[in-house]
Amino acid sequence: AGDLAAAADATRRVLEVQVTHAAAWRSLAALLAKMQRPADATLALAPLVAIGAATESDRARLAAIPCRAGLAPPGSMTLEEIEALAPTEGGDPITDVLTLAADVLPKLYPPDLTRYGVSTRDRIPARSGHPLRNVSDRVAAIFGVVDHQLFEQATGLGAIAVELTEPVSLIVPSFVTGLSEPQRVFLMARIMASVARRVPVVHRMSAEEIELFVAGTAAAVGVSTPSRLDPGLIAELGRKIARLLARRTRRSLEDRAPALASAAARGFAEWMHRALVTAARAAVVVTDDLPGSVELVRRLEGDLSGRTTAESAAGMRIAEDLLRFWVSEPAFRLRRRLGLI
Repeated sequence: AGDLAAAADATRRVLEVQVTHAAAWRSLAALLAKMQRPADATLALAPLVAIGAATESDRARLAAIPCRAGLAPPGSMTLEEIEALAPTEGGDPITDVLTLAADVLPKLYPPDLTRYGVSTRDRIPARSGHPLRNVSDRVAAIFGVVDHQLFEQATGLGAIAVELTEPVSLIVPSFVTGLSEPQRVFLMARIMASVARRVPVVHRMSAEEIELFVAGTAAAVGVSTPSRLDPGLIAELGRKIARLLARRTRRSLEDRAPALASAAARGFAEWMHRALVTAARAAVVVTDDLPGSVELVRRLEGDLSGRTTAESAAGMRIAEDLLRFWVSEPAFRLRRRLGLI
């Protein structure tokens, strides 16, 4: 058993370098079968489908397992479960700052539904029976998100947009209604995972905007931070944030002055990537459909999206991470805890 586990780990290392290596994926599935893990071995065929290397037999074996998209128990994706999926361990000062100062963000970046062509009259209420609301309510419950606002956008071909209202607003392009149930679950779950972590901002702001906000928050409590951004812009934003901070929040931020300085010195593009990866990993487990999830990431953010080279490369990093994560031991353990296998 130890030799088989070591061989499986070695195969995963090969896939870290070459994620489209079909023979390696097939070898990993065979090793899991030899380890008396038949369900895991079948699930390990999903990456072959996602990269277009599956045989009809592979597809038939995978299809024999019922997809349990969005059927994890309510409250089962706790904050602890989500954080355990993060690609790096240890403290995250950027997330800490954004969580502490979350109440300030909507005041600095007022919600604007009009840019999506919707208004408050278009809100889809809970228990309305609307197919999108049915999915969003079910997924929100899994992540312990108590409430959210939902709007359907008549136009738009991109991912679900987010506005920092209270509760958070999701603006869903109408094409999402025509997706498969697992794909709808995946898109909703990515947002709900971030809402549960109190960082929905990753779906609303750019890495540079978040960097400016963190530097401005530091300035608001008298912490000088290294930054490549305009010092005058940081100082101006810091004054605005200082007027908006509640006394208790200010004290908490002052107590974390070293973390503030550390946060501002971090690479914000990489932080954004890690936050999006964490949400996508949580979503793909809840979705229980790797090929459909990867196809969506490629179409909306990756090589099929028509985005710039840099943007599509960032999307493909997420898609490739999902392939590897799907067959990781943490993913297998989480599925068992959620009762999905």
